[in-house]
Amino acid sequence: MRTAFALSTGRTGTKFLAHYLDRNYPEVVAVHEPPGSRWLRIVANAYQASRVKRETAIGALRRARRRIITRPGDDLYVESNPFLSGMVDLLGDVFSEPILIHIVRDPRTYVQSAANHGVTGGLKQVMNRWFPYWYPSVQGVAELAGCRSPVSELAAFWVVINRHLANANGGAERYLRIGFEEIFDPSGSGLRAICDALGIEYREHNLVLSSAERINPSRQHVLADWREWPAQWCRDLHHICSPLMQEYDYGREPDWLDRIASAG
Repeated sequence: MRTAFALSTGRTGTKFLAHYLDRNYPEVVAVHEPPGSRWLRIVANAYQASRVKRETAIGALRRARRRIITRPGDDLYVESNPFLSGMVDLLGDVFSEPILIHIVRDPRTYVQSAANHGVTGGLKQVMNRWFPYWYPSVQGVAELAGCRSPVSELAAFWVVINRHLANANGGAERYLRIGFEEIFDPSGSGLRAICDALGIEYREHNLVLSSAERINPSRQHVLADWREWPAQWCRDLHHICSPLMQEYDYGREPDWLDRIASAG
């Protein structure tokens, strides 16, 4: 069975992508965070922190996905799963010529969406604080030093994951970096690019699920749009994320640059 993985920071449409591919393409088996993913999340983050040996992490991934590895046929298995991002460089050791889709989202809207999805509060905050390797450490992000805004740690997380995915693409047969915003482009540009990378024909008509339908939206209102943030919050996020933001073509709006300048 051919395999592909859509990896990201989370809050990037990965759940929608799995539903879209699974429901619209009979030749595709697409899943979002299948059983065992939360255990693999811990192993992946511990491995990324060099606290778990490479062989141990490979073994954990192989055992968790053994039914996929041994499944016969030419169907395409797509796992849309941000929890595996820390293991991206191991995919080629477990799967034969995997395809990697690296989904990137504007860090400003990522931070807003993550906060409004409860990442910074409730049970998720408890797990992050008290459960080892529930999230990868952001302390290695040098730009985080001195930044104390409520958006700073989520911005550093965005940097850690995207740097890791870009630098260690797992020996993938094909690597595609695609913007979250492109996936939901009304013209279908992002979904066309994903289908091309997967080797399937893009379908425009008779879709069971289209990109106009929302899956897993944020339901809280912890954080407003960046245009309502204090200028210092904007400055901190820009300081942490700006190298990758420039590479991914985010943060060029005049009003954003004015907010940063006004922070001093």
